[in-house]
Amino acid sequence: MDDKILEICPCTAFIVKYASDGLCVPDLQVKKEALNIANKKHSVTVSQEVLIDALRILVKTGVLSSNEILFEYNGTLISVDRYGKLDEWPAGFCDLKEKLLAELL
Repeated sequence: MDDKILEICPCTAFIVKYASDGLCVPDLQVKKEALNIANKKHSVTVSQEVLIDALRILVKTGVLSSNEILFEYNGTLISVDRYGKLDEWPAGFCDLKEKLLAELL
């Protein structure tokens, strides 16, 4: 197991990797799929920032403990606190919406 994972969480946290080739679900299924991921507690790759946000909400609402889940982007592990806040936000991580909205301005 990666040293950073052990440092963040000595338990068995599952990893949600954010990558373009990951799981993509219809918007109206996001909450259901996030619950499915949380219940299975198996590492998964997703391609939608809305799924990342839905999982963060599950941490904030207590469905998931913050030490049960880690996010990964380009090899960087990202932990989440009990309020759903990420400990870091690497460039390119879940920022497509911001980039698209900037084009509208």
